[in-house]
Amino acid sequence: MSATTRTYSLTPFIGRSQETRDVRALVEQHRLINLVGPGGVGKTRLAYEVFDQLAVDLDDAAWTVELADLSDAGLLGHAVAEAVGASVLAEGFDPRMLVRHISDRTSLLLIDNCEHMVPECAALITAVLQRCRNLRVITTSRHTLGVVGEQLYTVPPLIARDGLELFTARALAVAPSWTPGEHDRSAIIDMCSRLDGVAFAIELAASRMRTVGLEALGAEIEDQLAALVSTSASSGRHISMEACLRWGHDLCTPGEQLLWERLSVFAGTFTLQAARGVCEAADLSADEVDDALRGLADKSLIERDVHDRAGRYRMLEVVRQFGAARLAEKGELDLWHRRHCDHYLAMVDQFDAEWLGPDQVEWFQQLRTEQANLRLAFEYSVSHADHAASALRMCALLEHYVGSTGGASEALHWLRKATAQPTGAVVERAEALRVGCFVACVVGALDTAQRLHDDLLALSMGSDDARVRGCALYARAVLAAWSNDAPTGERVAQEAISVFQELGDTGRVANLHFLRALMLGWAHRPDDAAECYRECFALTQPLGERYWTSYAQWGLGVDMLLSGSIEESVQLEREALETKALFGDALGTALALEALAWAAVDRADGPLAAFLDAAADTIWTTLGVPLAGMPYLLRRRDQSRAALSRMSGVSESIALLGRTLPLAQIVEVAVGRAPLPSPTPQSNLTPREWEIATFLARGDTNQVIADHLVISRRTVESHVDRVLRKLGVSSRTEVRDALALR
Repeated sequence: MSATTRTYSLTPFIGRSQETRDVRALVEQHRLINLVGPGGVGKTRLAYEVFDQLAVDLDDAAWTVELADLSDAGLLGHAVAEAVGASVLAEGFDPRMLVRHISDRTSLLLIDNCEHMVPECAALITAVLQRCRNLRVITTSRHTLGVVGEQLYTVPPLIARDGLELFTARALAVAPSWTPGEHDRSAIIDMCSRLDGVAFAIELAASRMRTVGLEALGAEIEDQLAALVSTSASSGRHISMEACLRWGHDLCTPGEQLLWERLSVFAGTFTLQAARGVCEAADLSADEVDDALRGLADKSLIERDVHDRAGRYRMLEVVRQFGAARLAEKGELDLWHRRHCDHYLAMVDQFDAEWLGPDQVEWFQQLRTEQANLRLAFEYSVSHADHAASALRMCALLEHYVGSTGGASEALHWLRKATAQPTGAVVERAEALRVGCFVACVVGALDTAQRLHDDLLALSMGSDDARVRGCALYARAVLAAWSNDAPTGERVAQEAISVFQELGDTGRVANLHFLRALMLGWAHRPDDAAECYRECFALTQPLGERYWTSYAQWGLGVDMLLSGSIEESVQLEREALETKALFGDALGTALALEALAWAAVDRADGPLAAFLDAAADTIWTTLGVPLAGMPYLLRRRDQSRAALSRMSGVSESIALLGRTLPLAQIVEVAVGRAPLPSPTPQSNLTPREWEIATFLARGDTNQVIADHLVISRRTVESHVDRVLRKLGVSSRTEVRDALALR
């Protein structure tokens, strides 16, 4: 799976000014600060506020990792590596990957919700802090990590002023017609004091303002205090979070209670459609799911992202855990996890059925959004022998996604777990092993690829199923090509094409035509390769398919470049690049940029070649896919770079632009819609400042930029000030000219 996208709170940060200053001071003095406290006290919000303030000065050396939705400790290292952009080239994780990436940069890492992986987090943090001397780490947890040098900061309850501000803001959100008067201040402060300044309890109380007045709410809380307050010798009188959650549960209708509990099996965010698909039952119809979802949102028990087109919802972690505990008490937790797994397996099946069509870009975007839930479905399926076939199917059907987005190491992780379960699902196992062999080859893990191929070969020898045989041929072809034996690879690929043609599997045939053409090109048979690429086009283009079409355009463009047809090659590569950028296909984007760099060398355009070569190399490093794993392409690169080194007018500064400019701007240059930017004066912009400057040149507002980059508006404002200063301009409208963008 690809790197996750940081989840930002959908409501503004309120108060906590002193706490923010205190934590910032600790970060400046120490290298590991752990924000501790019970669930719902506000650890995460405070940690992210401090992070946002400090990250402004760190640009691409500040990263966040959310662990609440990650339950497999074996993926902890992968999750951190994804966040920081480090390469994980194999299934196993080695902390040295992180160390090499972070190095001695002044950097900041926030790891949120460590409590369910304390030993693993402690070991990883220790290993990295010992070797990265300028790295600082902020964590949130209900418990100490036990790491040498760890500084604990116990997040306190809200003070009266902050409680008043929080209650008022949340109350106005649900009851905008309410006009708080001066006489209400003391009542609200008293109410927040009775709730011990617990942020979650205050927000829950504020949500009641939709249906009851302030006076009635005060009476309601007074009635609840006996249940809400607990006393112990160690901590004294305090509001119990468990009691707050029970109070919230009691405020819900029976339908809302059922939905709350069932939604707890989701990870990350979810859509209304997914909530219906998983949670609907005889006792909760689709319409009742809709009503209950609105009710939970009204009570601030879930949040809805109004900026998301699908209107995705998210549940606070303590709310989710409470719902899961209720399901467990009823003995229904496994039932609803199974329903969740089945729902996402059905999604993957639908993805496969619709893949060879016009909706591929939308599917890629949806799968990225559903990463946390797909991980959870994988984990459930590999943990239950009777669901192992489901895991195998998911491994097989997600090949296009994981092969293009840098999720190869995680794919191999799930594949190992899925194939470890004994199951009679021979075809599903064969498809999964085929995908695993391909992914392992792409990342250069040829030993793993050989092992998976051998397992698949043994499986095919014991089966007379044509699809199993086709999978074995596919794996053998790919392994041969990546082992520097393209002639054997293309011959075996032709055999596989015949098998899948008999099966009527158009998608696999198109895939194999591309792979065979690639191998024919590598075997120095460009005319045969071109014919094979055209076979791929004949299958894909009438269907509106773009994924394999764009790969075939790339491969044909490379062959045409080798034959001297430079202009035709550039046109094909530009078309491929535009499609790959649209998909967010990092592998395909790097390949197209690489080919365009070679074309620029052949055109004797050294500056453009250096710019594109550096851009491609940066993606290879981030993606973790070594071009060295493709020996035929590596030879072409070496020739191009040797020629580039002999060209005049090529400066390191132009290569620096290729390494640091936002990808969107690099693509604009590569496809010919924007000129190659000048190294001065904007080369002193950091990568994040470049990105902000590009948006400014387009005329975007600060809020639009913040929404697009998923950062706070205040962070954007700080970046804008620095961009204007570095570019030597006084207004946003002058940025366009300063960047020489048209």
